[in-house]
Amino acid sequence: MGRYVARRILQLVPVFFGATLILFAMVYVIPGDPVRALFGERQVPDTTLNELRDRYNLNDPFVVQYAKYMGFMPDDEDGWSGILQGSFGEDFRGREVTEIIVQRFPPTVRLATGAIIVQAVVGILAGVVAAVRRNSYLDSLVLVSTTLLVAVPLFVSATAARLLFGLEL
Repeated sequence: MGRYVARRILQLVPVFFGATLILFAMVYVIPGDPVRALFGERQVPDTTLNELRDRYNLNDPFVVQYAKYMGFMPDDEDGWSGILQGSFGEDFRGREVTEIIVQRFPPTVRLATGAIIVQAVVGILAGVVAAVRRNSYLDSLVLVSTTLLVAVPLFVSATAARLLFGLEL
């Protein structure tokens, strides 16, 4: 059991770095300039744009940006700060990301708890119905509906539910 736990913890390292690298690369390849998008249609002096690009390391190559983001190399202004040091930086308005996470954590926990309770109640009821009515229409309905819910990605079902309940109904 101890070897299994140790192996799973060691697998966490490449998964963490792989996930952060993929997410960082996805944000990096988005077309457009994030600093220009920050100001919308307003005209902004080039000096301001360049200052913001320097502040957020957007003029550096991809590898250097990722290294500073992770905390493998010092940032020009903040020294050694990055995800590995527990510093998530600040948003474009100057608020610390950690503050935003702390502020939004309690409602997220309430929503997640509510969702888990609803899933447990519906799942237990569906399981009892399927067990009591074996090889019936209800059993097949529970089997097909749970298989579809598991097979369809969450972002697809969430978008469909939002369109159905939010716009149509």
